[in-house]
Amino acid sequence: MIFKSLSVIALLSAALALPAHAAGDVRGNVGFTPAKVKAGRDSIRIAFDVILDRIDLGANAQLNLRPRLVSQDGTQVYEFAPISVAGRTRHIMWQRGDRTTPQPLRARGERMVVPVSITAPAFEWTRSAKLNVEEQITGCASCELERHEFTVAERLSREPYRPTFAVAYLTPEAEAVKVRSEKVRRPL
Repeated sequence: MIFKSLSVIALLSAALALPAHAAGDVRGNVGFTPAKVKAGRDSIRIAFDVILDRIDLGANAQLNLRPRLVSQDGTQVYEFAPISVAGRTRHIMWQRGDRTTPQPLRARGERMVVPVSITAPAFEWTRSAKLNVEEQITGCASCELERHEFTVAERLSREPYRPTFAVAYLTPEAEAVKVRSEKVRRPL
């Protein structure tokens, strides 16, 4: 009886420790360059780089970075296709036929710079929206291990320039009355 209860406790502790260990298989840093925004009449183009500094994933882990435009009040969201970085086994699985998602990059533990260029329709709220990147780390069965959100740009476009006008011409003050009756003597 004691053996059964100890084995159940050992099994439960191992099951509870597994996700923490799997989440710890991710090493490295994710960074972003400042976003360059070009606003047109009907679209907004955004370009930035994702810097994957020595990302080293476990063999079954996958890192998904999904850019999102979020309105200032947080009620509206426009999502883009994710950028995926996969461990060795997940990358091989994709090559063998799991092609429902775009091809993931292979995590090799070295510095990678991934240029990102995205285009969104120009709604009124997108001009003042912020650009966030949602980081999601999944395990072998696509179970979510971690989720973080990074802000790349607080506001896509600046406030429109509104000039402040000032009077360009000032009326001069009246001069004192000049006395011209005095004679000036000049030496010869």
